[in-house]
Amino acid sequence: MRWALMVPLVLLGGACASKGDVQQMEANMLAEIRAIKASQDSLNLDLRGAVVDSLETQERRQLQGRSELQRRLEAMQQSLAQVLDLLGQIERELQRSRAYGQATPVPVVPGGLIGDAGTGTPGGDAGGDDAAAALYNSAQNQFNRGAYATARAGFAEYLRIYSDSELAPDAQFYLARTHEETDDPAAALAEYARVLELHPNSRRAPSALYASGRIELDRGNTQDAIEFFSRVVRGYPNSDEAILAERRLSDLRQ
Repeated sequence: MRWALMVPLVLLGGACASKGDVQQMEANMLAEIRAIKASQDSLNLDLRGAVVDSLETQERRQLQGRSELQRRLEAMQQSLAQVLDLLGQIERELQRSRAYGQATPVPVVPGGLIGDAGTGTPGGDAGGDDAAAALYNSAQNQFNRGAYATARAGFAEYLRIYSDSELAPDAQFYLARTHEETDDPAAALAEYARVLELHPNSRRAPSALYASGRIELDRGNTQDAIEFFSRVVRGYPNSDEAILAERRLSDLRQ
């Protein structure tokens, strides 16, 4: 710095340095200081700008990546719903063949039904709500048609992906129902218990309690059944199930 060299010169000059020389030196020093600070401020601005640009670029890339992954996931869920429909058809045909003792030809799965979601798989443009609804509706349709194993797989997959959705209590309830319909009361009771554990304030909670009481009654566990029916009346007195539970309790206590 120029003023750093001027200090010893002034000191060496002693009395030769006039007041004007000192003032000039101070002015030069201030000018140098201002120039240095201006340069630092400029560098700081450039640095902050570079950091912001870098962060914005990274954020854009992350958003693009998440968007692509979401699109592919939604496409896969649409494809899964189609597969569930096909598996339900197969299951129902097998059930009919067992009932009549006939051999049933197994349908051929169309090629490319489950493929790379990024290469034109059906449903690739659907929104997340559409994909969730398609998967749930497919599982529900299989349940209504009696394809309980296929419905179970569909509800389980729905709960794995959309555990926080509005339909999660319904999916959990019907997952339990699939076990009840296929004569697996222990598994049904366990899944009904999860309805109460995960969704105690949902409309499916009293239904799960009542169904549990009905299962225990069918198994001959009268006291357990009474406890479940009593919990319906105590915990959900305004529910439709409470009316049914009171009737059950009245019959059991006679």
